[in-house]
Amino acid sequence: MMTYTRTSKVGALVALTMVSAAMVPGQLLAQRQNPTPVTTIDSIRADGTVKQVPIARPNPFALFAAEDLAAGSMRMVDGFRTGVTNQGGPVSENQGNNFVGGHIINGAYTFFEMGFVAGAPPTEFRKIRAVHPGINNMAGSLGYTSMYWQVLAPPQIRKIGSADGQFGKVFSGVTSAFNSTCRDDIRYLREGFSLLAQKDCPETWGSQGFLGKAAVNDSVWLNTFNADKANFRWDDWRLSRSRIDQTNVIGTQALYGFMSDYYREQKLRYGSVVPGGSGAPTDPGYPLGLEYRVDSW
Repeated sequence: MMTYTRTSKVGALVALTMVSAAMVPGQLLAQRQNPTPVTTIDSIRADGTVKQVPIARPNPFALFAAEDLAAGSMRMVDGFRTGVTNQGGPVSENQGNNFVGGHIINGAYTFFEMGFVAGAPPTEFRKIRAVHPGINNMAGSLGYTSMYWQVLAPPQIRKIGSADGQFGKVFSGVTSAFNSTCRDDIRYLREGFSLLAQKDCPETWGSQGFLGKAAVNDSVWLNTFNADKANFRWDDWRLSRSRIDQTNVIGTQALYGFMSDYYREQKLRYGSVVPGGSGAPTDPGYPLGLEYRVDSW
């Protein structure tokens, strides 16, 4: 189960396909250090024919500046495994991409990408221009903006990244390790990458402690409903943390992270379009100042 909290309407862009691979645990262990690279994905045309679409290979040097980027492993029932990163969307990575060894379900590799999509019309542009005229320097169609995540096939678009200031606070910064502890996952993680705060692994927790998605007691919902019956909504993200049972985090395994459309590297790409920036923008549009929280359990 995954949820996300945001300050504006967002959509989800999903790309999903599967390829079977009968693998036993011993074979998985043997491939941990060097997973078999996958370079193409089958795209089925309307007429039923299949086209091989190349998957863009990531540049590992692109990760060096993103100190707030982290991943976590969802270790569920039997051989069911998947993972979450604090960039792009609920499931932003695909098999063989960056630090991800692959999403594996009962011995089968699964390509799976789900990224956020957000946008705004000129009405928002005019509101921003009233306080920051530099937005007139934007590239692209004046007044319009969109940001989304797409890394399965070229061109790669990475406009929703890990929010700044998470390292040490939201997660401790310890890394994945092949040591048979809670920092290890035979089926998902590569070695040496920062881990998100994971419920079953206290050493990954940041200075805030573990603040995963907690249960809302029935009495809280009832009181909320009785206080304003006409406008009642099941919006648990509007409830103050004091009203939520912090001792009852949902799930035997849970993790969470934060994303934004104005993280440091992305702001630099907008140049003088954003306050404090300079030079011509290299990306079209402008940021909306969105922050997303994604919870998985």
